Amino acid sequence: MNAIGESIIINLRGNQCFGCSQERTDGLGMKFTRTGEKTVECVYSVPAVYRGMGGVVHGGIQAVLIDEAVSVAGYLFWPPDTYAVTSDLSLSYRRPVPIEQPIAVCGELLEESERDFRARATILDQAGAVLTEGTATLRKRRHR
Repeated sequence: MNAIGESIIINLRGNQCFGCSQERTDGLGMKFTRTGEKTVECVYSVPAVYRGMGGVVHGGIQAVLIDEAVSVAGYLFWPPDTYAVTSDLSLSYRRPVPIEQPIAVCGELLEESERDFRARATILDQAGAVLTEGTATLRKRRHR
């Protein structure tokens, strides 16, 4: 398990995740750090290619950022031979997310049951203002 302050590498078989894979050339390549007992953070600048109307980050990309943060927070506690998939994701878009400027994408594991993880995440600007926030349920699955 990663200690607080350590980078988190998602070592799953052939990880080709659009958000966190370091192998894909067409993905976001997000890199998270463990910041607390059940928290993670990624400082990231969204490339201009992912802008939506008005020159800000497209809402779908914001959903990916939130989904990655909740998933990585859950990943800290996945049992061996287990992974999780998002079964429910709820977002609140508070303020526009700027393109090509550093933002913090923060995730926190809230609870774990036998079947699910529940987590929340936020996108913050450089001053710490909440731009987007979300909650998710992640369903545990076994590798086959």
